[in-house]
Amino acid sequence: MFDPSPLIVPLRDADGAIAARCVAMPYLRPSDLPAIEEAEDLDPLIEGVRRLYAQAWTGGRARCRPGEALILTGHCYMRGGALSELSERKILGGNLHALPIDIFPEDAAYVALGHLHRAQAVGGRQEVRYSGSPIPLALDEEPYPHQVVLAEFAAGRLVGHETLRVPRHVTIHQIAEATPEAALERLKRLDLDGALPRDAWPFLEVTVTLPEPRPALRDEVEALLAGRPVRLLKLGVRLTGSGQTLADSAPPVDLASLEPEEVFRRLYRRSHEGDPDPDLMAAFHELLTGVQETM
Repeated sequence: MFDPSPLIVPLRDADGAIAARCVAMPYLRPSDLPAIEEAEDLDPLIEGVRRLYAQAWTGGRARCRPGEALILTGHCYMRGGALSELSERKILGGNLHALPIDIFPEDAAYVALGHLHRAQAVGGRQEVRYSGSPIPLALDEEPYPHQVVLAEFAAGRLVGHETLRVPRHVTIHQIAEATPEAALERLKRLDLDGALPRDAWPFLEVTVTLPEPRPALRDEVEALLAGRPVRLLKLGVRLTGSGQTLADSAPPVDLASLEPEEVFRRLYRRSHEGDPDPDLMAAFHELLTGVQETM
């Protein structure tokens, strides 16, 4: 039987008096949930979480005295929450098992949620909120402001909340260009502060569209950044080919009936536009000849 008593923590105000009771629910794994058997139309994961939260909330409410706020925490993925795609995963059982907002009762003074990195209210209820991460945990989190929320309670209810921005001590630069030349030019013009200590150097992500192979691109980027106060975290490329496999790009054909040069051309078009240039074809033929001579 689930006993929420160890999870109920008294919170005191500036005068030392108990002003709230916090039910500190941990992250719930599927193995933590009660078995749900009596109704086939219920999702067993969602219903299991619902029942544990209901028991926890009931236990916390029973401890509250008049005027004390009841606060609940949770580490979970709520339905409709905005994800940070590069650094978050949909926990419990995936998107199909995202939790509905009605898991939390309407009389909740505040529900402080964790897991999603974007600070946000859930389901239009300002008292149910993800705190958000205080710093970017992936490069795609650069555009939005990280924050904490200062919540004010009176007579057991939420009476106000204020967003407080978290200062960002390390800048993130993102450069995305349609050609290597444009990206290299922007790197040359990147405004950097040479007086920064090394642990405050900005992070850098460079993304370049490549219509044809450019094997030396990383060397070119690193040469431009050598000795400059910046940390290159990622060099990404966007390929412009069809992305199709050999099976997708042509009618069914026995691979053995294709000449090696045709196979190479088709693989090239999968990632790049047009045909390989003469120098690349010459290098392929040299490699092919070397392999054939050893067979």
